[in-house]
Amino acid sequence: LEELEWVTEELVKMRVRAVSEIEELEAKLTAAYIAASRYEEQHVKDMSWFDYQVGNNIDQLSTLVAEGRIYTDNVASLQESRRQRYLVELTHVETMVQLQAEKESLHIGVDHAKISYSRAIETLEQQSLVLARSKTEGAVSAGTHHSCAACADDMIRCWGLNDALQANPPNVRFLSVTAGDHQTCGIRAENRRAMCWGSDTFGKSTPSPPNGQFYQLSA
Repeated sequence: LEELEWVTEELVKMRVRAVSEIEELEAKLTAAYIAASRYEEQHVKDMSWFDYQVGNNIDQLSTLVAEGRIYTDNVASLQESRRQRYLVELTHVETMVQLQAEKESLHIGVDHAKISYSRAIETLEQQSLVLARSKTEGAVSAGTHHSCAACADDMIRCWGLNDALQANPPNVRFLSVTAGDHQTCGIRAENRRAMCWGSDTFGKSTPSPPNGQFYQLSA
């Protein structure tokens, strides 16, 4: 069982790494969205201030023109306000392009990590199933008055005493089977959960935990 145990351990580690890396990438993505939102809010405030300055300079210049007075300094102030506003807007466009590129890169990173880990986990799960099946295929377990076998088609066949329906396996795929006194248990192929049938005296046909994954059973 050494190889099967190694694959099982690697599968657990892979799932932990997948959760950790994907959570880290998603946290960075969330931070990128927050940063972009805050930058946009600050930009709106900055543009409002510059619009106020430009408007104020225009009002002052209009008053001077109406009075027949105009000063070079007033014109220069208006031009400088407009120039500063243009530079801020240009910087904003460039920064938003960078932030958008960062968000897209993180999106791609999250999707790539999910796909890569999904494929790696699926490969290990398939390898684990193959190894588990090779260990138990054709194995016969003899109980007190009945016996069961794990067959090549992943189905369980039982014979012998059937007073508690212990020799009446459900029509689902199993990796392994173990026969006991008046009960039988097996590990389901699709999810490695334990499933038992027959007598449930003392809860012996009630797996615990019910949703746990099992690699070996004894009835």
